[in-house]
Amino acid sequence: MPPPAAGPPAVTPPDGGWGWAVVLGSFISIGFSYAFPKAITVYFKDIQKIFDCSYSQIAWISSIMLAVMYAGGVDEYSAAFLLSILAFVDMFARPSMGLLANSKWIRPRIQYFFSFAVLYNGVCHILCPLVESYTGLVVYAVFFGFAFGMVSSVLFETLMDLVGAQRFSSAVGLTTIVECCPVLIGPPLAGKLVDITKNYKYMYFCCGAVVIMASIWLFIGNFINYRLLAKERKQEEMYKRTETEDPDRDHDQKETDGDAQALEDMVDPKDEDAMQRETNI
Repeated sequence: MPPPAAGPPAVTPPDGGWGWAVVLGSFISIGFSYAFPKAITVYFKDIQKIFDCSYSQIAWISSIMLAVMYAGGVDEYSAAFLLSILAFVDMFARPSMGLLANSKWIRPRIQYFFSFAVLYNGVCHILCPLVESYTGLVVYAVFFGFAFGMVSSVLFETLMDLVGAQRFSSAVGLTTIVECCPVLIGPPLAGKLVDITKNYKYMYFCCGAVVIMASIWLFIGNFINYRLLAKERKQEEMYKRTETEDPDRDHDQKETDGDAQALEDMVDPKDEDAMQRETNI
């Protein structure tokens, strides 16, 4: 009696079963690292007055969006409230959008979902200068917090889907290196634009335009990528279908080649020379 079929071998977790601790620690560290720059922006106005700094100089402290939340005639307490709304919405947007991205409707085309999230961010920035009241800024903070959480929740998942698990670690490193350059030079350039124009709306327009162009580029690249993947998948299906319909074709071809080789080996070289001389005569 044959032994029962064994199931798949148990895979030992590479983290030793402590993956939950890594996730919890990452959540806490990322939470504090994002909370600090958002909280310190409340004091940007005071720092600018005390040290007599220009907008381009003060913008070095934080990123472009966090560096401008204190502007527009909003007092520090109102600005803090806007940042609280943005952080609160961001906190709920990340897990909810992560669950949506892993659904059976979104997961097969998650790169399109990421492109839409980037486009959504750009549209929020373009529409922000049209706001003329504090209520409008609150609405902007809600939509931007949701958009920012959407991008952050699917960024690395999209990268995994694009490059695969084997090249994911190197892709993350390369992405982080490339991302550091605009994060470093973006705030001072935005501050310089404010110093020249004396108006924040042009900075928002430029920021939104850059993000929208990036999303369009992503849509085009993802469309080409999915087309190539579909073509490769179709070719593989045709190849498998051909093998299924005619499984003996390769075997018959090998037998034919073997018979031809056997006939060649049976022919005597002397007979070939005699036949060649008779043909010449």
